[in-house]
Amino acid sequence: MFHATQIEQRKSKRHTINVPVDLLYENKRYPAQVMDISAGGAKVVFERKTLPEHCAITIDLPFLNQLPATVVWVNGKHCGIKFKDEQNRVNEFLYNLATYGTD
Repeated sequence: MFHATQIEQRKSKRHTINVPVDLLYENKRYPAQVMDISAGGAKVVFERKTLPEHCAITIDLPFLNQLPATVVWVNGKHCGIKFKDEQNRVNEFLYNLATYGTD
């Protein structure tokens, strides 16, 4: 469920995107789509199943390669992830995405 306190916690603007990614957890790859992203985190939807809440993961983004993150909420096939202090790298990804797209 979405709470008003979650809005207050966001320090960066969210950007709507639809980018395929892999999330790495316990030496396995989980295909997913990033639905929106900010410098602090992202909303992800899985093809099959999601990951446990509060688990440490690595997200493999185009232009950015691997970035450490944590799953902070889960709702069905959707989850929210928080990046681990990598705002400059995420901002670079957003710039490259806007400039070059995903093709």
